Amino acid sequence: MTVYQINSIDARFRSFVDFSKTHPDSNFFQSGIFYKFIDGLENYAPVLLICDDDYGSIKGSLLAVIQKDNNKLLRYFSSGIIVRGGPLIDENSDTKAILENLLSHLIKITEKQALFIQFRNFKDQHDHLLIFKKMNFRFLDHQNLILETKNEKEVWANISKSKKRQIRKSFINGASIVGNPSPEEFHQFYLILKELYKKKVHKPLPSWSFFQRFFDLSKDPFFGIIRIIKYNDVIIGGILCPVSSPGMIHEWYVCGLDQQYKSHGVYPSVLSTWSAIEYAFRNNIKFFDFLGLGKPENNYGVRDFKLKFGGILVNYGRFERINNYPLYLIASKGYLLLKFVYSMFSKIT
Repeated sequence: MTVYQINSIDARFRSFVDFSKTHPDSNFFQSGIFYKFIDGLENYAPVLLICDDDYGSIKGSLLAVIQKDNNKLLRYFSSGIIVRGGPLIDENSDTKAILENLLSHLIKITEKQALFIQFRNFKDQHDHLLIFKKMNFRFLDHQNLILETKNEKEVWANISKSKKRQIRKSFINGASIVGNPSPEEFHQFYLILKELYKKKVHKPLPSWSFFQRFFDLSKDPFFGIIRIIKYNDVIIGGILCPVSSPGMIHEWYVCGLDQQYKSHGVYPSVLSTWSAIEYAFRNNIKFFDFLGLGKPENNYGVRDFKLKFGGILVNYGRFERINNYPLYLIASKGYLLLKFVYSMFSKIT
């Protein structure tokens, strides 16, 4: 077995695309289309590894993303390598050996480029716990919610009464879902999202170029969808979802001006999530993925909100490796301090 790092102009990239498409755990974040989406974006860099057998056939792949904060003060302290839903490994091969090879190469290539490496699992990986541990990864509990979207009646039946009422009221009071927003409408959604992250979430949000590229590529529904919520000709919320067709659709970014419009009987965050769930069951997509509900031991209002849409609560967790512990501890404290200062500054500007 040999591991190679390749890019989209490598002759083997086409083989990677075919391998990732036909793998039973195929997903958007381990695909060729995601590589091309991320490649060249500000503050992002893809790292694609493939593992070949002696005959040159791909038996495993891993697509990681090096990402940093938009804010220049926070960039160094927040540098991380994120792997979502990977790696993909041929189940008829020596899966443990392939995983170990992929991990060792990822660490060797990237450990000086970021403070940590984090795998965000899309399935139970406890069979591989010892291999990750051998490579100095630790397992972190992290919940997610997976909603089956095969049957419209079952989906609606499992939504809480309060959310059903808010969906109905929003439509009755004049809110609408825009399926193909104009560039100007989508930019208004981005501005709402940006304000949310600045004033409340206090987490890194990709730059406008990230969203603009997603908007351009979403003209192909196999890539992803955008839904915008409009009320009285004003954009008040929306959602952005990549698609791992036909298996799953993922809630990546969502926002809504609920506090401003609930007095009008309109709930844009609820309607945004509902619009993507509706898209899933109308287009034969089997599952809706909420992409994270936080740590089980922490109170999390977003978790309470999402659980009211039904679904199965899972804890596939994350594997995390700190590349340099002394530097990470210093950086963590510095990052938290700078983040606090930045959030305070944001509130008065």
